[in-house]
Amino acid sequence: MSDSIPFPRKDIPRLRARGGFAMAMALGAIVVIGLLIAGAFFISTQQSRTGRSVLSQEDAFRIAEAGLAQTVTEWKADSAPTANGQSWLRTQVVVPNTPVNFRPDVKVTRLNSDLYQILSEASVGSAGGVRTESVRRVSQLVRVVGPTFNIRGALTVRGQTKIGGSSLVDGNDDNPAGWSCDAEGPAKPGIAIADPNQISRSGCNNWSCVDGDPKIATDPIAGQTSTYFTFGDFAWADLVSMANIVVTTNNFAPAPAFINGRCDDSRQTNWGDVNRLLPKGVCESYFPIIYYPGNAKLTGGTGQGILLVEGDLEVQGQFRFYGPVIVRGRLKTAGTGGHFNGAVMAANVDLEENSVLGNAVVNYSSCAVATAVRQAGRARPVVQRSWAELY
Repeated sequence: MSDSIPFPRKDIPRLRARGGFAMAMALGAIVVIGLLIAGAFFISTQQSRTGRSVLSQEDAFRIAEAGLAQTVTEWKADSAPTANGQSWLRTQVVVPNTPVNFRPDVKVTRLNSDLYQILSEASVGSAGGVRTESVRRVSQLVRVVGPTFNIRGALTVRGQTKIGGSSLVDGNDDNPAGWSCDAEGPAKPGIAIADPNQISRSGCNNWSCVDGDPKIATDPIAGQTSTYFTFGDFAWADLVSMANIVVTTNNFAPAPAFINGRCDDSRQTNWGDVNRLLPKGVCESYFPIIYYPGNAKLTGGTGQGILLVEGDLEVQGQFRFYGPVIVRGRLKTAGTGGHFNGAVMAANVDLEENSVLGNAVVNYSSCAVATAVRQAGRARPVVQRSWAELY
């Protein structure tokens, strides 16, 4: 008898295969969870990128607007385009609290004699190393407005006035030598004054020291306070606040100053360069507004721009100035006197005597006045629809 057990044994139940779905459910759950995680990651990434994009767009808009505002506020006529249709790219706009590489590009285009278009564009890359740029561009139309001086003659005065010696007050329009000017205009009176009886002469027989059309004009406007303190859209205080130079010393001779090949406009004694030389001097286009808070005494030198004197102005030596001169006090020249090319207005608020003696020359020049006024102009947005967002 054999000890082997036959197989299969009938007394042992046979295992049977059973169908199941747990594994499939587990795999499906893993896939679904993975998809949910991937979807959540995708959505959060998109939201993050959208947020960064919105922030960078706002930054670009802010920087573009800042470039526009700075250009209007810091308007410099000597850098503005001089011909219609001419453009100028301003590259030195610095926006506070902004990376240096995010400076706006500002382009100024002259449309006509006093209207300009300013375009400011800024590009900002989003954070996180993803270089997706947001670009915004804004535009503004501005009109350049300067003071309007009510010049009544080469010399406009109020109160007692004394002229004589070898002085000359000439109302015939005269362009300064070498300056780029329009054609000379009609002559103005030599002296404009409300009451000619207030003029006294010393050695000026037959009004030989005065020329113009006419030599002496009886002009009530010359006796009005507003003539000397209101200049179109600008008041005396406005011009004072715009002054490039506030003089705190006296008895010096202004002269051009240079540093590293450029005009040094940080010096009180630099009043621009009146000489027109070849090659062009770097201070020729510098026409400062000069303000004396008290009395002024000049003993020589040269200057150009707008000269404002709160007190009295006394001139000696071969001083030459090109542009309008407004004196709230009295004007006094003596000795070799001074040479004024443009116009002089002496308000004489204390009604003291103005005296133009020695060999002083006051010569009317519409070119010198217009050039100084144009350089003192400020950009102001036009009244309606001046601003636009381009993209």
